[in-house]
Amino acid sequence: VDAVLETLRRFLDEAVGGDSGDDRLVFVGPKLEPWLADDVRSRRLYAKLNTGLARAVRNHPSGREGRAAYVECLTAFCTEETSTVPGAVYGNRAVPDGRFFDGDMLHLNERGYEVWKRMVEVEIIGSATVGPRHSVGKA
Repeated sequence: VDAVLETLRRFLDEAVGGDSGDDRLVFVGPKLEPWLADDVRSRRLYAKLNTGLARAVRNHPSGREGRAAYVECLTAFCTEETSTVPGAVYGNRAVPDGRFFDGDMLHLNERGYEVWKRMVEVEIIGSATVGPRHSVGKA
């Protein structure tokens, strides 16, 4: 996880670290997937990665200036009744909803991609209407 976060920081420095005009990056975070249902260790690593990625984007100058944003997806594809319960992620209570996934239970299907698309559009449209000081990420 630490190596991924360091790579993201370096990427942000190079991609939007200087004067990049109106360029903006939107990062889409990891999602809990059905194949992880019984793998508590991997789910916790996903959660740690998600928190670290959101923090790295938020704390980078480009994130503070609204030129980079993070879209939180960790429980976005879980059942509605389990995605927000206490301990949803670390308590292994969030249940990925198979209706959003292809048969491999890893990749999103058309319905899942439609949800993902709307999440990214909200981030892009929100930043355009709010301006450069738009708050990024949920974490």
